[in-house]
This record gives sequence, structure tokens and C-alpha cells, in this order.
Amino acid sequence: MKYYTFLPRFHDAIRQGIKVSTIRQKTKVKVGERFALRYWTGRPYGSPMGILGTAVCSAVLPINIPIGPDPRDTTGMLYPIFAVCRFVIDGKVLDANGRASLAKDEGFTDAEDMGDHFHRFGKLPLSGVLTRWDPASLEVRTTNDVAMPATPAISGPTRRLVMESNTSGGSTAPRC
Repeated sequence: MKYYTFLPRFHDAIRQGIKVSTIRQKTKVKVGERFALRYWTGRPYGSPMGILGTAVCSAVLPINIPIGPDPRDTTGMLYPIFAVCRFVIDGKVLDANGRASLAKDEGFTDAEDMGDHFHRFGKLPLSGVLTRWDPASLEVRTTNDVAMPATPAISGPTRRLVMESNTSGGSTAPRC
């Protein structure tokens, strides 16, 4: 099953059905497809993944978050990066209410918090996709389920390491 991973700050919002979308550079799923919402239990790519739940994708929309002053601003003043982020979804520039709604759907407190998050992680400017899931389709895992990473198939004969003990009291030496 395809999946997206999420930072710890979003876990509760996902489980409670508050966060219902994710913004990424590329999409992994198609509309109507069920996918997993996961997280790393330790170091990314070096630890098992926990499972927050699964959901069905309800929309995949292009999103653009440029940086720089809003072209409608006639004051010529420069504001902090998060104040000048415009959010363009499917070719439409979001107004203040749209930005607030998007930030809530993304699990942030407001648009400023969202802009700050993307800026802090070096994701601006961003041209990617907004993937939404249907909150009614969310199947939350309440236990600490862990999904082990898939083990790649090994072609050809496999080797096993065996420890042989030296009966004369010496050290042990590995033998393949």
C-alpha cells in the first residue's frame, strides 16, 4: 500500500480528523485510492514505521506557494516570508479565508504557522501537489502498530553467518 509519512506534530491532528490533507512535491496516490498515513518510530529510513491509519484520496490538486511580495500590495514594503506567501491551488489564488481553511486542513494553527513551517524546512518556493483525503474514510489505528520496512528480494544463493567456537578455549571466528 502506498503511504505518506508525517512529523510528530501532526499525529494527533490526523487521528482526530483535523488534518485532512498533505502538501508534497509529488503525488503518490490517485483519487479513490486507499493509502497509509505513517511515521518513523526513530531515525528516518533507519527505523520501523508506525501506522497512524489509512484513508481514501479524495483530491489531488496542483499547488504553488511562491515567495516574495504580493503583487496586489502597492506599499512596496517587504514583510516576513510567511506574511507574503500566496497559496495558489488549481490556478486559483486563495484569499484570507481560503488560506486559513487550508492551514486548518493541513493541521496548522493558521496560515502564518503554515508559512513558517514551510520556510523553516526550506520548502519555499514550492510547486507541488495538495493531496486530500476524505475524513469519513479515515481508519485510525489506536494501537502502536509498526510496519516493518519491506525486505528486498535476494536473488541467487544466500549466505548465513555461523559462529564456530574453538574447543581449545580460543576465540570464536565467524564462518560463512
